[in-house]
Amino acid sequence: DTYGVRHALVVGPNSGYGTDNRCLLDVIKKSNGRFKGVAVVANDTSTADLAALKAQGIVGIAFNATRLGVGHWQNTTDLLKRMADLDLFLQLQVEKDQILAFKDLLDATTVHLVIDHCGIPDVGAGDGADITVEDPEVVAVAKSEHGVADAVAAIVGHRDERAELVG
Repeated sequence: DTYGVRHALVVGPNSGYGTDNRCLLDVIKKSNGRFKGVAVVANDTSTADLAALKAQGIVGIAFNATRLGVGHWQNTTDLLKRMADLDLFLQLQVEKDQILAFKDLLDATTVHLVIDHCGIPDVGAGDGADITVEDPEVVAVAKSEHGVADAVAAIVGHRDERAELVG
């Protein structure tokens, strides 16, 4: 209120609070409908619990592979289906080439995807980066039904090459 923020998307951290979303839900409640949130949940969270979060202003669920590793999220097909059924999006935070490990998981769901922090590319790697837009794995992720070409191109720093990825 002090700074005139009319609307905001508040993201629960993957550190400190873990899956305790009480602080996040309190902020959303106090916003009187102006704020929505992205929660952190356990991989076995039920449809009823997800629906309860949605009723309190949660619009997405965060997966943070940079903190918990890719393996932590590999058996979440059922959770992603429940999220898709409730129209909750997946906020995926990855770094370097971690996104490639999520291709099969994402192909198995219809959940909407947001790639957090532009995928945290290794900008110091320059031309020797771990992945490029020409890598077959990147092209495969970009051409998936999730339409992540913009995000993948942003990860590797080639926004202008999106047309080639999806063409």
